[in-house]
Amino acid sequence: MDAARDQGYRDGMTLPLQLVDPNGSPYRSLWSLYWTDAERELPAVAARHRTFFRLLAQVWEQRLQELSPVLSTGRIGDLSVLGNMRAHQPLTAREQDVLCWAARGRTAAETAAILGVSVETVTTHLYKATRRLGAANKTHAVAICIHRGIISV
Repeated sequence: MDAARDQGYRDGMTLPLQLVDPNGSPYRSLWSLYWTDAERELPAVAARHRTFFRLLAQVWEQRLQELSPVLSTGRIGDLSVLGNMRAHQPLTAREQDVLCWAARGRTAAETAAILGVSVETVTTHLYKATRRLGAANKTHAVAICIHRGIISV
């Protein structure tokens, strides 16, 4: 925490991530999170960044699947993770575009305005990209693409 304070952070926490494989071997990882808000504001910070925390969990699960499908938990909170995601169909340029804008926090309506297409077209591209990647949802699709270097933020 001392190093984090040197960077202006006031508080932080470490979240343990762990699972036990079918042979009983434990696998552990840690997330260290720091923030500038006061500790009493943590519930508001957590609510404000819920999507970010879920994205981190999905990236962790994705990486675990790539290391070994046997170790995958198959579940992230209330999200079902669909098998081993290493194999996927290539995305079209437009699917990559809409996922890139989604990664930047843009809504379908905002992306439609930027790209000069309808909201329905953006929604269709997001749906198809999510299916091609075998992702559970748009956030998971973005995490997969960032991890694989398909898009950058």
